Amino acid sequence: MITRGLSRPVFHFNDFDISQDEHHIVFTEPSYRFADRDCFYAMIEHRPDGRLLHYNMETGVLRVLVDNLYYPNGVEFDKTGKCVFFSEMGNLRILKSIFQYCFNYKFEKYTVIASNLPGYPDNIRKSKNGMLWVPLGQARLEDDSWITERPFLRDIVAMSFKIFT
Repeated sequence: MITRGLSRPVFHFNDFDISQDEHHIVFTEPSYRFADRDCFYAMIEHRPDGRLLHYNMETGVLRVLVDNLYYPNGVEFDKTGKCVFFSEMGNLRILKSIFQYCFNYKFEKYTVIASNLPGYPDNIRKSKNGMLWVPLGQARLEDDSWITERPFLRDIVAMSFKIFT
């Protein structure tokens, strides 16, 4: 495998989808700092340390499609194979990246499709008619900004959680 544009090695993959022509795979890597079992800490820390990756099975090249994401946790090609939808659990939103096999980015790297979701999106799947199913792993707190705006409180909550688990 040839890695291009990777500023760091891959820590772990969370989800993937394969293109209809079976030549391309897209992956989500939620965090380079935390394993999947420690997603609570990644969510509490709220840092953009996730990314969306692409692997070309014909060339063996692995590339970064979108970097600096907040816990991306699910990815799905659209029915045409030209776009990739992915959930960003850490920011409670669904994003779309224009996927071009030639990687000629004339568009922004992603577009926000849905934001301010009522819960944390945990994966994403396409139905037979092309609609997206987005399960919510947990309901959102009415106002959770109190913890995201205060890093010292995040650390205290994370340490307390670690002690009692």
